[in-house]
Amino acid sequence: ALGFYPTDPTTGECRIGSPIVRSATVRIGAPFDTGEFKVVVNNQSSENFKVRSVRLNGKELRSWTICHSDILSGGILDFDME
Repeated sequence: ALGFYPTDPTTGECRIGSPIVRSATVRIGAPFDTGEFKVVVNNQSSENFKVRSVRLNGKELRSWTICHSDILSGGILDFDME
């Protein structure tokens, strides 16, 4: 639903997919540093459900993966849909 899902528990890799939510906030707490990881989905509609691009903290992703450590570090995962 958030636009990513775990694919390899040994490496912490998560695959990017099409999110269902328009926005969401994951609160991170102990034993990790407290913070938030936000998911923001732009231009989403019943016609615009394909992911055009994804940015993590403002930097465009070059692959369709993020790491679990990226999520725990907090920040914003920003989707542009088409």
